Amino acid sequence: MATPHVSGIVALIMSKLKYENKRQWSISEIQSALITTTNTFDLDGRPIFDEATFNDSANILQRGAGQVNATNAMDPGLVYNIEPDDYVAYLCGIFSNNNTDVQRSISGEQLNYPSIGIPMASSSASTTISRTVTNITEPPFVKIYLSEYMLSFTRFEQQITYDITFSMNGSHPGSGVIGQGELSWVSSKHTVTSPIYIAF
Repeated sequence: MATPHVSGIVALIMSKLKYENKRQWSISEIQSALITTTNTFDLDGRPIFDEATFNDSANILQRGAGQVNATNAMDPGLVYNIEPDDYVAYLCGIFSNNNTDVQRSISGEQLNYPSIGIPMASSSASTTISRTVTNITEPPFVKIYLSEYMLSFTRFEQQITYDITFSMNGSHPGSGVIGQGELSWVSSKHTVTSPIYIAF
């Protein structure tokens, strides 16, 4: 059933872009939206179960990116694009040999794909890869600047004060419009989120 579900979500994405009079995404951008917005947990909040091995938690090779999420895929925020020439260069990298004149080749890990896989064959291995993302979200009406982008606490009950500056970003959306967002401080143990309401 995966193919009809994914095909339907792709049709929804293309329909939404057409309805909103926006640039149509490339196939790789749509694929990126599907991959980067998946769920890796089931509806009960548990990791996806691996039915083949009866393992409580399926690894990335068993589940892939995860289960598609149609709502999130319609508005992914950022997308990865791969041009047809990049695929040609990737194929040249796979099939080239010393007797072939190749103008450009790309290794698999350097292909601008949303998921990342790299070989680490030894304890001294080191790899650097590059990715390019495209912002597909309309700029907000308000920009928010923080006096501190990282809070570092060294003792119990320590207090840190930070400032938040709100400024208009372009034209005013009109009286009565409501803006919303959130500010989150994230650590390895906690996420502390403050809802933000803006009245225009």
